[in-house]
Amino acid sequence: MKVSNFKIREPYWSKNAVGLDQSKMTEDILSVDISYKDKAGNKMYPETLYIAKGLALHFPTYVVRTGYKSVILRLVPLDALKEKSRFSVR
Repeated sequence: MKVSNFKIREPYWSKNAVGLDQSKMTEDILSVDISYKDKAGNKMYPETLYIAKGLALHFPTYVVRTGYKSVILRLVPLDALKEKSRFSVR
């Protein structure tokens, strides 16, 4: 099964979510790698996390304007993302 990969530097802590670019959700499975580290230098989310595209599309949107274009992000709650061992497609 094909997977769309997302690299996230830091979650939206105020929303306890990550923003995933809706236009880059091209496959049925989305993998999310969060590279944010705590003060000790340890990754807070060492495992790659997964979510089904169909589920991610149900979360609210957030529009980010970058110069001449706008990007629509889906704000996916961190607790909706699953580690590979706990992920299943419904």
